[in-house]
Amino acid sequence: MEIDQHISKGKRIRRIILFALFICIITLPLLEYGLNVSNEYENTENRNKATLPKFTISNIDSFPNRFDEYFSDNHNFRGDLLMLNSLFKINVLNISPVKDIVEGKNGWYYRTKYIEPYINERLFNNIELDSFNAIFTYRASWLADKGIKNYFIIVPNKSQIYPEFLPDRYSKSRLTKTDQFIKSTKKIPNFEVLYLKDALLSEKEKSSYNLYYKTDQHWNEYGAVVGLIAIINKIKLDFPELQSIQLSDFNIDTISVEGKGMAKALLQNKSIKELEIKMINKIPKELQYHDTTMYPIPAKFPYKFIHQQFYSTNEKNLPKVLIIRDSFSSILKKQFSRSFSWSTFFWDSWCYELNKSVVENEKPDIFITIIIESNLPYIIYKHPSARKDKLDVIDVI
Repeated sequence: MEIDQHISKGKRIRRIILFALFICIITLPLLEYGLNVSNEYENTENRNKATLPKFTISNIDSFPNRFDEYFSDNHNFRGDLLMLNSLFKINVLNISPVKDIVEGKNGWYYRTKYIEPYINERLFNNIELDSFNAIFTYRASWLADKGIKNYFIIVPNKSQIYPEFLPDRYSKSRLTKTDQFIKSTKKIPNFEVLYLKDALLSEKEKSSYNLYYKTDQHWNEYGAVVGLIAIINKIKLDFPELQSIQLSDFNIDTISVEGKGMAKALLQNKSIKELEIKMINKIPKELQYHDTTMYPIPAKFPYKFIHQQFYSTNEKNLPKVLIIRDSFSSILKKQFSRSFSWSTFFWDSWCYELNKSVVENEKPDIFITIIIESNLPYIIYKHPSARKDKLDVIDVI
């Protein structure tokens, strides 16, 4: 009888403890609003948090779910819980808490989108290759009629330059989408394609500096300048008045900073460090930025303040250039603009179109498309932010 009473008493104590813990857990977020002891974390989920819904009779059915979404997104311990989840998955389960981020070797991280062109699970089919040929044959001819030289610059994905840090489960495909694209368009007049892979690999072999960030998919300033040198050397064959650029023109400075994009997405940017490389041009040059908006900005484009940017130099004898770009050109803009009289950078929602109205208004001597290789399909199938359905094919015209 004494044993039964002892067990019963033990159960009661455990129940009381569990009940107290339960009350603490469900009330802690509410108490936090007054105590404010939790840590603040930057929103790295690439979406807007749910807003507080207004209760009305008409939304009585949907209100509970909408309020639950709001509370889940905005309660004060959300950041701490996400960080603990990230730490547990990385350090205990040895998996990435973000499904499109892959942890490589020696502190290198990759996004799956930028690995796919390296392993090439699906190549372009003949219809897509014919579409590339038709699109760029038309564009090159249209630009040639206006006396505009046409260059197409392909930036390689990080996995093409640093495949040795990928997990062992990834193996390189013998043929890539980029190889297919270059072959399908190589005979088009007034269409000069430059794939920067060879230039970057060559510099990688000689340099002690990384060319890409370890915690971001983008190249760093050093890699961007190496790419810029190759681009200017290519254009200089047609425009000899351009001044050559060399790495010796730059002072190089380095600083340890917080982890970049992928480290932030993992909520580990405080603990994972990155080496920032600063390329400081030793040759003085007056460069003016023109803060103006001349063309409509798409409502869905997220970076409205850099949708279009304009730079000029005092050297009016140099050619004018129009660059259709993506985020990989962001780090290039100022150094690139030093080589031209007027530079227009136009980010057309990752669609890389001809943008006739912009060309006709800007009247450039040179038309350049700079594209990261993983985005080549967006030339045929628009970027999700710009398409109306899954297969909204870009008109050749």
